[in-house]
Amino acid sequence: MYSVLLKNAIVILLLLLSCAHQVPPTGGPLDETPPAVASITPEQGTTEFPLNGRISFTFGEWVDPNSARKSISVFPPPSDGLKIRVRGRTIHVIPQGPLADSTTYHVEVNSTLEDLHGNAIRSPLSLVFSTGTALDSGSLSGCVIDPQRLLVQPKVALFRAVDSVVPESTYFSLPDYLTQTDSLGRFSLQYVRTGLYDVFAFVDEIPDSRFRPGEGAAYAAQQLRIAVGPTDTSIQLFPVEADTNPPVLQTPRAHSQNFIRGSWADPIPQTESVYWQRWRLEEFDEPDSVISIAGYETLGTSSFILRVAGPLRSTAYRLIYQVSDPRRAFGRDSVAVDSIRFNGLGAQDTVSPEFIAGGPSRQVSLRTGMWAVFSEPIRLRRALWPLVDTLTNDTVLVSGDTSFTDTVNFSADQLLQPGTTYRLNVPWESFVDLGGNMPFSETDTNGLEVMFSTYPYDELCASLSGSGECLENDPGRLWM
Repeated sequence: MYSVLLKNAIVILLLLLSCAHQVPPTGGPLDETPPAVASITPEQGTTEFPLNGRISFTFGEWVDPNSARKSISVFPPPSDGLKIRVRGRTIHVIPQGPLADSTTYHVEVNSTLEDLHGNAIRSPLSLVFSTGTALDSGSLSGCVIDPQRLLVQPKVALFRAVDSVVPESTYFSLPDYLTQTDSLGRFSLQYVRTGLYDVFAFVDEIPDSRFRPGEGAAYAAQQLRIAVGPTDTSIQLFPVEADTNPPVLQTPRAHSQNFIRGSWADPIPQTESVYWQRWRLEEFDEPDSVISIAGYETLGTSSFILRVAGPLRSTAYRLIYQVSDPRRAFGRDSVAVDSIRFNGLGAQDTVSPEFIAGGPSRQVSLRTGMWAVFSEPIRLRRALWPLVDTLTNDTVLVSGDTSFTDTVNFSADQLLQPGTTYRLNVPWESFVDLGGNMPFSETDTNGLEVMFSTYPYDELCASLSGSGECLENDPGRLWM
């Protein structure tokens, strides 16, 4: 008797296990037909839907439970979460708490839903119903255009713009509305609450209905913020860079009582992306002790000089800085705020910068420029200087760069005279480094001295149209 009972128990257990694990039926022709929807509860456009009502999708064949859990989303997301339960051909969408009153809900089934043979539905499904007396009236449609023609169907996300600027962290959360494009890149969102939304599209590779940096392609319209109203609004979204890493400031250093030198981890091509007027410099232990920031100067694309109004002391400081956050996936620059600690001035900088080289020092054209190289960033106190003809003492004014740089350039606003020797003299006290020190030279000169000559007249041609002399076949002649 015990043997019979044991056999019956084993048979029952095997039956239960076979029901719990849904697998494709064996035998017969290969199934390549996508699952087709047979019925949806509630009906499309239902109003006054019960707050604890039942939501389900029934298909013509069994569906894969794993794909069902990843392919279904509800927007706006229920406050208590969501559970997806699959029973054969039917998917039950179960909010974990009551739905919100007087709210239009969208249940989205994307194209990753498959049957037990791995066949995915051809187009996304969308169910709309309301717990209130009417559906929302907003409408948005459009197309995602990808010149690379990637075989993907991006999702279009809408984030309700409550404030003038949506915090960056919002874009990594569940959107207020989300829909997937069809195989041609088209999408349509009906029955949306009217108002302003930030709109962009992305490829949801995980998928979890969230945008994640580096996950896949991203798309945006010319304007990120879109007004959604009762009249259908149509937009086009194009590929954009999804760089979500804001510029990071490396350890700054107090270079003198009034200057801080710093650098960025990566080059910043445009100074407009650095909002130095909004930066704040405060003593680390006394945040109320604030030092005004008077200016910001670039040194190339990665380094900068920060000029402060008050003298720095030998204490710790905190620099709170704002820069453009290049989240191009969202179609605009947002502002990233960060802070960094650094030590104040330990000792005054008294080391003079060294003059390395100057030029030119040979025959040059009539449009030449002059330059001087130093061992560290230096600034020219005055912009205009005389360039002297050594024979006649006639002068030409040249303009020098007055920003901090290790290479100071001078240029003339007019053509120089041919066959003329010029001399530029700038005394060392006209240069100053960040610590207020003037430079020195190992040649023991009193200042920068550059001497050069221009090509003589008979080696130049007046213009590309030429003249009698220039038409001769003389390879030694140069065009002006």
